[in-house]
Amino acid sequence: MVDLDVYSYSGGAMGGRCYGKPTRDGASPDMPRVLAAHWVQQCGGVGAPLGKAEPGTKAVVIGAGLTGVVLSKQLALAGFEVTLVEAFPEAGGRLISQELEEDLFAVPAAMRFGEASDLADMFVKPYGYTITDGLPMANANVVPTLMFDTEDGVPVLRDDKRGIMPDAYLNASAGMKALFEQPIFHDGLFMFPPLNDFRMLLENPNADPVALLEIGQRVYNYVAGLDIEEFYTKVFVDNGTPPGSVSWSEDDVARALQLPATGRHDTFSDISAWTDMKWFLTGSVVNQTCLTKGGKMADAHELVLDMAAELGGLGVEEHYGTRVVGVDKDLKRVNATQNGRAVSFDYDVVLVTTTVPGAVKMGLAETGANQILSDEVCAALKEINCPQTSKIEWVVSAQPWIDDPYLPRNIQMPSPFCPFYMLFNDGDEYARVHCYAWASDGPSLEAKGDANDIRKAIIANAHDLLDDTQFSAIADAIDDTSRVAAVKHWHSDPLAGGGWTFPTAGQDGLVLDILHNLSDDSSVFLCGSAAVGEGAWLVDGLRGVCLGLGAALKATGGEISCPEWAPINRLGFHINYSEGREAVCSTVYSGNTGVSPMGYGTCGIDASNAYSSSFSTPPALTASGTFPSLLGRIHMSSIPTNPIPSKPCA
Repeated sequence: MVDLDVYSYSGGAMGGRCYGKPTRDGASPDMPRVLAAHWVQQCGGVGAPLGKAEPGTKAVVIGAGLTGVVLSKQLALAGFEVTLVEAFPEAGGRLISQELEEDLFAVPAAMRFGEASDLADMFVKPYGYTITDGLPMANANVVPTLMFDTEDGVPVLRDDKRGIMPDAYLNASAGMKALFEQPIFHDGLFMFPPLNDFRMLLENPNADPVALLEIGQRVYNYVAGLDIEEFYTKVFVDNGTPPGSVSWSEDDVARALQLPATGRHDTFSDISAWTDMKWFLTGSVVNQTCLTKGGKMADAHELVLDMAAELGGLGVEEHYGTRVVGVDKDLKRVNATQNGRAVSFDYDVVLVTTTVPGAVKMGLAETGANQILSDEVCAALKEINCPQTSKIEWVVSAQPWIDDPYLPRNIQMPSPFCPFYMLFNDGDEYARVHCYAWASDGPSLEAKGDANDIRKAIIANAHDLLDDTQFSAIADAIDDTSRVAAVKHWHSDPLAGGGWTFPTAGQDGLVLDILHNLSDDSSVFLCGSAAVGEGAWLVDGLRGVCLGLGAALKATGGEISCPEWAPINRLGFHINYSEGREAVCSTVYSGNTGVSPMGYGTCGIDASNAYSSSFSTPPALTASGTFPSLLGRIHMSSIPTNPIPSKPCA
């Protein structure tokens, strides 16, 4: 049995995930998902310096969205001479591309702060905002599950409150908990569930069973490379594996495989992502939180403007309406255009908070004479696919069944109207409905006419979907006269507004490659939300603030406060899967109080081409021994005190 204390510190979890089988796109981003909040707390909070720069050190921040504005403040507090450059005429980044009616504002889906909402809450509270829980840990006792099963090929709303759910789903937690008591050994690998997910099971015994299954599926896929059918069979058909789990028949597996896609969420991965299923009429529970102020949902753009208002007092030099066109590494200058004239800004370190496409447009993916970033990062920037989306939001009267404030709902629609997102009470008399469409669907949408025709088509499609899925009362409230707050459609400039730009599912390995730009020997660092996480959520941007600041201090000889807690010192493994299946550990830690993912161990590739490792923990820790074929990283999260320089694995 593995002692949970080995995996914990100060009552908090380290987070992170395990790597998959040795294919680059099978890897999961290796980043500290919880440590950032602990670092800020240990250093005295968001108003305290998180480090100390060498006098006169110049930092240029590109992009004045939430990430860029917060990062500029933290750099200034640490003593950097900060220049903030933004293409739009004011702070807000893509948020300011919204077209609003009357007093409406668009509430971005990026409000899904999820598991790191504590970090976001710390940053917004000084400005009078709060991160409010919407659906805590997907507790099925709070709201019916909006997921559709199929009976004779017909979608049927599955509501676990009324028992419309296969019995096997209702007992999934026993099997997941059993993983820690007796890890499954499969294909030469020991499998451990991610610690955050395991804590969720301990602290939320009534958690939505579908979410528990998604957790388990993610564990198996990331760790063992099982496809979804293999996962179901391994966990539920093979009796007693793990002990205490529910046994399924082959028919149960077949039934589960018919479930539609659920969409990618920041806490619960979608079951279908690993089998390339198409989008269907379906829905899912989202572990979502939202930005509030004064008891009501708040405008994220107003938050960014409030934050930016104090930058001048901190000595930050702000340049709005200034578009970066390139970085000269030899002269150490950021080149830009401002009101039709060329300008430049000297730097010691550059922090890029834009989208990945924005970084590419600046020339940061170029190789050759003026190459800025490593070959690996440049290749990932070119290869990664970050589809743009466009959003329409409309507001309807709240229905009686929406009886809980800040209660998110999520329904998916088939392309080209995919996804149709979020339905919730805003604490007043309205519910907000969002609709997104991928930029790749632009031609089919534009064929319907002008922007108003597109809007009508999307609303009509949403009306039909809701009507078909037993929500006719809401469908009746959605019509062409609904008040609308809409993001502009299909900008000629693909980097300006229009919704999200984030990596698509299945490209986690590319995100991992980009993330490790932060540990490269460079003076230009990518720390925007889409460059440091699985999506362009605002909370990923706040993690980017912590990682980017740490990288800037390390690159310029500054001092990092509370270094043992700093996320930049806990990036963990960088496993580079070359054609020869050679694995490289880029960061290994050890110390008297604990070990990092690999401790004192070694790593290599075994005969089956699966990444293997062995480790032993210091005597102070209760779990010790050798796990001959444990993938990548486990969550040995006691904080290390003695970093060991990285070395290639034997």
